[in-house]
Amino acid sequence: KKVDITILLMLVLFGLISMLIIPHIESLESYYVLKSNITNSERHQYFIFQATWIFSWLIGWEFLHRYFLIKSFNKKNLYLALWLLPILEGLYHINKPLPEMIAAFVFSWILTFWTLKRSSVLFPLLAHLIIELELIYFQLYYFS
Repeated sequence: KKVDITILLMLVLFGLISMLIIPHIESLESYYVLKSNITNSERHQYFIFQATWIFSWLIGWEFLHRYFLIKSFNKKNLYLALWLLPILEGLYHINKPLPEMIAAFVFSWILTFWTLKRSSVLFPLLAHLIIELELIYFQLYYFS
């Protein structure tokens, strides 16, 4: 639906804005080291490594969070899933800087809401993939 495409584009924009904020928050800047000064060959290797890593877990993560766990709630308690799953995802990011943990919670809430409304994990999977790829691109090509 058009609204799904609009929401996906908004989440892509949210991701781009998030990447532009990284250099302005000390905890994020020190966590996500820029790689803009490496050679093209090293960039290619880094991209392949990171993309392989993302594809190794992303489908399973989205299936677990936005399919399996949501299906474990009965229809009367789906509002619990809307809050519990983002809390779990936020806690998963507890080892990262606080701004990222908060963003992960908000992003997860949107994706969980979207999944509950559409009964599909396709767009949440795409949105999550795009955020991860934006982060790789930011690390490789952002010049401060």
